Amino acid sequence: MRLVPKLTLTLFAGISAILLLETYFVVREFARFYDTDVRRDQVAIGRVLAADLAAALRSGGDPAAQRITRELDSLHVGLHFRWISFASSDPAVGALRQAFRDPGVTDFAFAGDEWRESFAEHAYTYLPVRVDGSAVGAVEVSEQVVAKRAYVLGRIADRGVAVAAMALLCSALAWIAGERLVGRPVARLMEHARRIGAGEFERRLDLGQRDELGALARSIDAMAQELSASQAKLAAETQARIDAVEQLRHADRLTTIGTLASGVAHELGTPLNVIAGRAQMIAAGEVNDADEVRATAQVIRGQADRMVQIVRQLLDYARRRSRDKTRVDLVAMLRDTAVLLRPLAEKRRVALSLDDAGEQRFEAIADATHLQQAVTNLIVNAIQATPPGGRVELAAAARPPGAPEAGAGEVEMRIADSGAGIAADVLPRIFDPFFTTKGVGEGTGLGLFLAHGIVGEQGGRIEVRSEPGHGSCFSIVLARAAA
Repeated sequence: MRLVPKLTLTLFAGISAILLLETYFVVREFARFYDTDVRRDQVAIGRVLAADLAAALRSGGDPAAQRITRELDSLHVGLHFRWISFASSDPAVGALRQAFRDPGVTDFAFAGDEWRESFAEHAYTYLPVRVDGSAVGAVEVSEQVVAKRAYVLGRIADRGVAVAAMALLCSALAWIAGERLVGRPVARLMEHARRIGAGEFERRLDLGQRDELGALARSIDAMAQELSASQAKLAAETQARIDAVEQLRHADRLTTIGTLASGVAHELGTPLNVIAGRAQMIAAGEVNDADEVRATAQVIRGQADRMVQIVRQLLDYARRRSRDKTRVDLVAMLRDTAVLLRPLAEKRRVALSLDDAGEQRFEAIADATHLQQAVTNLIVNAIQATPPGGRVELAAAARPPGAPEAGAGEVEMRIADSGAGIAADVLPRIFDPFFTTKGVGEGTGLGLFLAHGIVGEQGGRIEVRSEPGHGSCFSIVLARAAA
């Protein structure tokens, strides 16, 4: 339930309770006043009649008292009189006789100065008739009080209608005032809070009120302004961090290129020697036949294409590309990276082999450029950790093994070397930035750190298994792409 209806219902209940309580006391006071007035009239008339009856009893006895009572009863409208002789054997008469035995009791009977019920049809008052100081009977004065009951009931009904009308009027006024002073401002505050939650910090809210709600609106505006400043600061810091990480990754790629330079130079040496030899043959006139000239030109063209391919692979690796995620064939990525790094492996006399998995395809959704950088870093580390004559084995596989359908489970790229392995006390620190066990000038300590970050951004992880003396195996684990 909304706040304004709650406040209105609470006010309605409170006003109704107060008015009903006031009505109760008013009606009660009226009933008490009415009873007192009736009692006073009955006592006054009864005393006069009792004196007349006492004189009649002295002169004419009981019949004279009965006659006077009947005549007086016939003359009054609304009041009724009855003579009660204490000589009667009626039990009620005995109670009156006992009550009026005391000469000090002059005008009441039955444990009270009157006997009446709140909604009885008649009110009764009994007064003693004394002859020579002794009570010989009593006079009963009765009066119908139906009018009293009708008036009280009517007064209750009138007050009930008045209470309902006043409560409804006050509730309506409270509803209108509450809607204007509380409901609408609170609704605007809620809408303003929703906009802030959605990231709209620039809009301001002016309720035009100098009360607590107005102060709350100003406080929310101040909070939104602080949040806007904090968001801008956070966005700038985040962008600066992204730029720094991107520059760091590019620098690492250039460092890797530097590591590959010697291998590439060796790879370019053979086609250059072939081209130089063929050119020298042409210059010395050793090739005169048209067919031989054509064959020599084809050899030179083939070696030039080979050198262009080598340089293009190196430039493709170094060039910054988009960060869009696409479907990546892990076997093809391992194959391309192996071609790029094979000169480095041959220079260090390390065999670099790839299990192409036959006809199987293992695909993941990833940023191909950065994922290849992570794979390159791991393979370079494996080559550098392997002694001459050792092997580095590359493979892609499904996890769990044998999972056939695309989109189920995970896929991995494994890079295993036959090096010295990683000591147990060093293994927890290998992904720390600037941590390296290589000699001076052989590494920056950022390769594994950057690879770990790149794979984490793709929603994957790097697992390491290593045993001193038996080599290491790094696995890049990614979610398998849906079909």
